[in-house]
Amino acid sequence: MILPITTHRPGDETAAIEIPPKVKQHLGLDPARASWIILDEANLDVWPSPDMRPIPGRPGLYEYGLLPQRLTNTIRQAISSAINERRLAMIDRAGIENK
Repeated sequence: MILPITTHRPGDETAAIEIPPKVKQHLGLDPARASWIILDEANLDVWPSPDMRPIPGRPGLYEYGLLPQRLTNTIRQAISSAINERRLAMIDRAGIENK
């Protein structure tokens, strides 16, 4: 399961959490632009996905780093709530559920 990250401010109806500046710096994300993790949409895909971009200057590497435990726990709780409330949109990008 891959959660989308966007630099476009999510609408009020979208569950999302802004990535703190220190975490963005740790991950090597653009510090000049706000970034959000979408919490009510998840992608089922192969790793690495054809839609993913490798780390700049490091061909073949897609892992930017680990999230702090507190942020990870917040994300897990939000995803769990979205699943329990049946509002998590699961997008099967690679036909995984049909295999």
